[in-house]
Amino acid sequence: MAGAGLYDSVLNVEVSDLEQIKKAIRQVWLSLFNERAIISRKLYKIETHKVEMSLLIQEMVFSEQSFVIHSQNPFNQSSLGPNTQVYMELAVGLGETLASASQKGTPYRVVYDWAAESCKIVAFSSFSHALFA
Repeated sequence: MAGAGLYDSVLNVEVSDLEQIKKAIRQVWLSLFNERAIISRKLYKIETHKVEMSLLIQEMVFSEQSFVIHSQNPFNQSSLGPNTQVYMELAVGLGETLASASQKGTPYRVVYDWAAESCKIVAFSSFSHALFA
């Protein structure tokens, strides 16, 4: 069960504004009960009254690119032999297309095969702007 993008993240909250911080905390906590989370729990037979949530509050850093890397390509699972592919998704800026359902578009998708020493772009990005801190 993957949790990436399941719950809300709130970006660009002003640390000196206590009301903004409280509002962001409420939004994240309430996402425990959003449609995506409820459907996921039903799929994995997790009872809602047993779930809990922790929050991570951290300083935003400026990022020109964001990425997610899977050490094995999840789209190339085979019993025929070892999975020698690394799967990467890359986005410009904060990477909202990587982990958020709120930003439409797809990131760059790249597969690197370390056995063949080859790199292949599977998909080009389809979003027209990036979010920055």
